[in-house]
Amino acid sequence: MSANADPLDMRQLRAGGRSHVSPASLLAGAGAGPVAWFVQLAADYGLASHRCFPTQFVRILHLPGWQDIWWELLLINLAAIVVSLVAAALSYANWRRARPHAKAAGHVIEAGEGRAAFIALWGTMTGLGFFVATIFDTIVLLGMPTCAS
Repeated sequence: MSANADPLDMRQLRAGGRSHVSPASLLAGAGAGPVAWFVQLAADYGLASHRCFPTQFVRILHLPGWQDIWWELLLINLAAIVVSLVAAALSYANWRRARPHAKAAGHVIEAGEGRAAFIALWGTMTGLGFFVATIFDTIVLLGMPTCAS
C-alpha cells in the first residue's frame, strides 16, 4: 500500500468495503457442513442401533427386513460428504467475492477484511473440517461389523 493512496479507499479497506455476498449465502456456506454432519450422525446412529437394539435387549441377528440397511447408511454418509464439500466451495466463492482488495491487503488477518470475508473464510474451514469428520465416520461404517456378538 502506498502512502499517497486515496483516504476513501483506505477506509473501505479497513472496514472490509461493501460486500457483494448475501447473508443467506454466507449462512448456507457456514452452516450446511455442520448440519449435514449432525443429520448424518443422528440418522446413522438411529438406524444402525435400531437394527440391533429394537428393544432394551441386544439382538445377535438383525431384525427381519433390516439386513440391507448398510447401503442406506452409506448413502447418508455420501450425501453428507457432498453437502460438506458444496458448503466449503460456496464459502470459498463467497470469500473470493467478499475481498475485492486482496492484492493490496496482504495477509488475511492483517487486512481486516470485514465480516462477510471472515464468515466466508470460517465457512470454508468449517465445511472442510466436517468433510473430514464425515470421512472418518464413513471409514468406521465400512470397517466395523454391525450387531457384533
